Amino acid sequence: MPWHAYEKNATSPGGYVALDGFFAQGDDLRTPEHTKFSACEAICNSNKACLGFTFQTDVVVTTDPIVKCSWKKALHFTANVKTNCVAPGGAGKPLCAPLPGEMGLGGYYGHYQGHWLSSTAFLVNTTQNATVKARADEAISTLSSVMDSWKAKYGYDGYLFPYDPLVWDKLLAGHGAGPYYSVPFYTLHKLMAGLLDQYTHAGSEEAFVLVKKMASWAHDRVEACIQAGGEDLWQRVLLTEWGGMNDVLYHLYEHTQDPMHLATARRFNGFVFTAPLSVGVDALSSLPFPHANFHLPEIVGNARAYALTGNETDAKVASNFYNILTTNHSYATGGSNSGECWQDARDLGAFLTTQTEESCTQYNILKVARSIFQWSADAKIADFYERAILNGIVGNQNRLDPGATSYIYMLPLGGVVNKAWGKSDYGFPCCWGTLSESFAKLGDSIYFTSPDGSQEVFVNQFVSSSLDLAQLGGRITQVRTLGRKVTSTLTHIV
Repeated sequence: MPWHAYEKNATSPGGYVALDGFFAQGDDLRTPEHTKFSACEAICNSNKACLGFTFQTDVVVTTDPIVKCSWKKALHFTANVKTNCVAPGGAGKPLCAPLPGEMGLGGYYGHYQGHWLSSTAFLVNTTQNATVKARADEAISTLSSVMDSWKAKYGYDGYLFPYDPLVWDKLLAGHGAGPYYSVPFYTLHKLMAGLLDQYTHAGSEEAFVLVKKMASWAHDRVEACIQAGGEDLWQRVLLTEWGGMNDVLYHLYEHTQDPMHLATARRFNGFVFTAPLSVGVDALSSLPFPHANFHLPEIVGNARAYALTGNETDAKVASNFYNILTTNHSYATGGSNSGECWQDARDLGAFLTTQTEESCTQYNILKVARSIFQWSADAKIADFYERAILNGIVGNQNRLDPGATSYIYMLPLGGVVNKAWGKSDYGFPCCWGTLSESFAKLGDSIYFTSPDGSQEVFVNQFVSSSLDLAQLGGRITQVRTLGRKVTSTLTHIV
């Protein structure tokens, strides 16, 4: 529904100027409430401190509809536009061209660009496809130009984001980023991770330069936030979903050994989530917002932190989480959560609906399992990985859908229902990004080798594939046939 804003103006008919847009959150004269448009106007008329009001509706106000009215004592106006392009481009500048169905008010658009960068990096790594490489390099060059444009406007380097920095001003002051944007750090993580994947998997030095600049910008903003409001303010900021910012910064540190990257990664630690896990307490369902994919990427970061630094608390957080999730909050499929959220321990049977096992959560629990397996080579973890990817990822793509490949957001486990397919080239919710990555790296985690350089190989998935390793002096090949009876053969060719 479109936004409407009415600004007091004594010289205008009716005493107001009607504006096509909204007055931003905050500066409320009183608590917003649902009331008739006429009452909304009358309340503002009766109070000198009220400078205007705002609401959403697709009904003409002459019919006096019920609206949720927000009365304002200060006005910060944003116009309605078909997209939230803050810079449409121009001569010598890249154009803002939204994907279909993206860039609504308060959205999280931009995340898919990061997933696309990761996906194409994986494809380049596994296929060496020159066309894919060229398109990825073109996108990276465009993002570099966007970063330069932001620098030209505001004077600081390293800002790469699909909306004006005012969303960060609000977020880092503890007020959330709305109504302009929803989860800024979540999207920043995806963009940084995509660029870092382009460097590590596709060899893009330009992408490496960009992600290091972004890390410096993030460091400066985080430290300024903490200096202004202390740890209390920062922990309040971390209550807005922040993706895997810790993970990408740890990963960057792995390549740069820059202590600033390690220190900034450490800042991303939501105590309300990690403190219970560090002592093995299952508090998943009692979190302020028990949104599964809010917190799963954090654990991926804890697991990487332990691998890099040997910090035992990180190991406890990650391993305790994995044990708690797989014991108390998982279906037989290897998936977890209902309606994107965690429920009380061992109570998933009461939540068998069509809104189960979000694809994003499968993508991230696979990352957690992959990391923990490398600490112990425990076959039970490899078994979980195989079950989770077969049940919760492989079947979530429909390549036979005419017109475009389709994905599913949720795997419906309750009742006899059809999968709710959605076009993969429209809308671009979070799961379209994680599934794009997942199908670009299906060769991942089939084989592992012993870190001591010996000839020990772990075969963790029965998938038709080949493995060439110098220390083996040959090739391992699997051939798997699917049908009423599944068979798999393994050969070692020297």
